[in-house]
Amino acid sequence: MIPNLMLINLISAKMAQQFIVNCVYNDNSTLKALKDPKDETYVTFTIYQTHPNQISGLDVLAWQKVDVFPGGQEAVTWNETYNAYLTKYVDNPSVGKIYSSSQRKTASFKDEFIVADEQGIQYIQKKDSSSEDNTISILNTFVNAANIGLGMDDSLALGIADVPDINTIFKISPIYYLNVYTNLILGQVISSVGLIGDSRILQFPPNKSLATATLTKTGQVFDLKIEYFILPKKIT
Repeated sequence: MIPNLMLINLISAKMAQQFIVNCVYNDNSTLKALKDPKDETYVTFTIYQTHPNQISGLDVLAWQKVDVFPGGQEAVTWNETYNAYLTKYVDNPSVGKIYSSSQRKTASFKDEFIVADEQGIQYIQKKDSSSEDNTISILNTFVNAANIGLGMDDSLALGIADVPDINTIFKISPIYYLNVYTNLILGQVISSVGLIGDSRILQFPPNKSLATATLTKTGQVFDLKIEYFILPKKIT
């Protein structure tokens, strides 16, 4: 049962902070000279957000991802800007629940949103501002249950299905996780276990917002190394 007031912790950092993760994949399991490029299989580097105290009904979703082939490199970039969502979901027999956006609104700390209806059609809109710092709330005023969510940088990160007419308060304090998978869809409810085993926390040191995540495959063993750097300033 979902409580009448849900307090949801997310991750830690400043609004509009930019982060970049360079994702590198090295496959040492087979001699390249004997390898048919058509047989090469990409892996999916995936970043998701979670919070220290899991609350019943909250789904943590695949939020950012890049597909990388052996010998390749791709970057994931995001800014700490927020979004409130009205969502929908499907139950996929192969991968489980997958959320997607029905409507997205730009959100800032203290913003209060409502889910209402017009001729039986749900929609989300900003209503007021609260006095509580580091929060974004969504109140369902519709007679039917609503599917809602919270996102960052215009990508859905958290979903809650079938929320009744209650107020959901997201307390923003993000923690970023990285793992690698073989097949994954954005918005899919994430598993914390991937090719590297348990997910790794992206722990950006102060003043460092650039990371390189290097995945190395030797035989059937995957090893992930993460290094952190100062993000170079843009040249104007």
